[in-house]
Parts: sequence; C-alpha cells; structure tokens
Amino acid sequence: MTPTIALASLVLACTGTGPIYNGVQTYEYFPIEGERTWRYAMEDDSAGYLLEVEKVDSRSENGTEVVTLEYRRSDTMDLLYSTTWSSDAAGGIRVYSYEMQGGESVTYSPPVEFAEYTMRPGDEVVTETGGMTFTSTYVGVENCPNLWVSDVWECLHFSIDDGDGDDMVGAPFAGDWWIAGSWGPSIFQPTGWTSPWVLTNAYYCDPGVQECD
Repeated sequence: MTPTIALASLVLACTGTGPIYNGVQTYEYFPIEGERTWRYAMEDDSAGYLLEVEKVDSRSENGTEVVTLEYRRSDTMDLLYSTTWSSDAAGGIRVYSYEMQGGESVTYSPPVEFAEYTMRPGDEVVTETGGMTFTSTYVGVENCPNLWVSDVWECLHFSIDDGDGDDMVGAPFAGDWWIAGSWGPSIFQPTGWTSPWVLTNAYYCDPGVQECD
C-alpha cells in the first residue's frame, strides 16, 4: 500500500464563489490505535544500531486516548527514552510528556501541539508550556522514501522548534518529521542528530477484529 495525501477538506464559501481549502486532517497521518511497532535505521548508519519503537501503554485522559511510545536500541534493547502522544479528530496531534533513560522527565500541561486537527502548508501552531515555547510548522507535502517499501510515499512534513535556540539539545520529539497515512513516521530527525531515522519495518494489528501476535 502506498500512502498518499487524501483529498483536502473543502467547504463552500459563504459568497457561493467556490470551494475553500480547509487543510489536511493531520491526525490521520499519526495513527496510534491498536498494537503498533516501528523499526528505523539511521540514514548514514552513524548510530551503529537500529531504533525499535513500540506502543506499550494506553490510557484515557479527559476522553482522549494517550499512548506511550518507547524508543530502544536494537542491539541491546536498552531503553533510550519514551514519549506520550494523542492523535485524534478532536485535538489533532499532541505530546504530553517525555522521559529520558536515566535522565530528565518532563510533563507538559497543557500538552505540546504537534499539529492542529487541520492545517495548511505554512501554518504554525505555538504552545507555551513548561517554561518553553514550542512552534510547530506544517511545511507541506513531500516525498518520503524509506527502507521498507519500494514505493515512494507522500508525507506531511512538520518542523518542531522547542525555542531554546540550540539545535543540538532539547526534547526528543523536537526536530523534523515526515508522517505518512496509515503508518505514521516514515522519516524523522530529532534535535541533536545530524542524520534522520528512516523506516525499515512497521507492524499494526487491531485486537478488536483479529488475533494479534
């Protein structure tokens, strides 16, 4: 399956002159339902290991599903860090917290707005939380080839600036993301890395309709 950008949301103008572009529904490109895992390789192999990402927990917060993703190095399966996210039609894509292995743990109230429910290329969303100012920019639709499939996917490109003025340190979700329909991140380059992580494999199963491994 080749993820492609869905038809944009359109509404009729009050003047009756024609359709108005409302933007893409962002949450459809960061799916978190069901059981999910992803595996990534560093594009220039500078990391020396693959990155294993797994959804390990889900909870309800004010009616919103909030999930925990763990990021581990494949050679030792040591935990590097974890993040918590929500992604739905009500609130778009949000980040609630992160925890570095053996280091800092940060919870955001309000959560960081990764993406509003609908956005257009060039749109920005700013979140002031935890003493930081995060700016998320929807850059636009871009090709995002990965190492899993031969087809070239189309992704929504987001750039997340944590406002600290230093591109080499910061929250692990800050940086650039290329997210694809049905599968989520195809490529991402967190703050502090000089080369992006590229998808090599992904797994999804809906335990409500099938038996999962």
